[in-house]
Amino acid sequence: MSNHPNPFGGNVRKNKKPTSPKRAYKHLPRGIYLVELDPSVAQDPAFQKANPRLVSGLPSFYFYCGSSSQRPRERFIEHVTGGKNASRIAHRYGRALRMDLVPDAGKQMPRAQAIKAEARLARELRAKGYGVWQA
Repeated sequence: MSNHPNPFGGNVRKNKKPTSPKRAYKHLPRGIYLVELDPSVAQDPAFQKANPRLVSGLPSFYFYCGSSSQRPRERFIEHVTGGKNASRIAHRYGRALRMDLVPDAGKQMPRAQAIKAEARLARELRAKGYGVWQA
């Protein structure tokens, strides 16, 4: 890679890519959160496909399960207001934050561990008969 002179002294590498801001977020500790969804989500075709064992017409609870480096309340507000990283399902059907159903609520963990914990929580809720959307 060729260098070119820097008017302030020293050499500067050409084509040096700046560090992406997204990379920094991968190293932040994350927590799990759960959003209760409106029952009308059961009519959404994508939600139905993600929950094939869900029996429509029976009263049930529906949830969006996620993990984030943000505080759960901040992330919930971002979803329902339609922020930049809002999930379509959580934005359209989100009703309330349900941290009472999250084991170890408030616990921060590395990204890889949080993703596994999120999947485990979604699996456990589906096994209990709840409808779950997981991004």
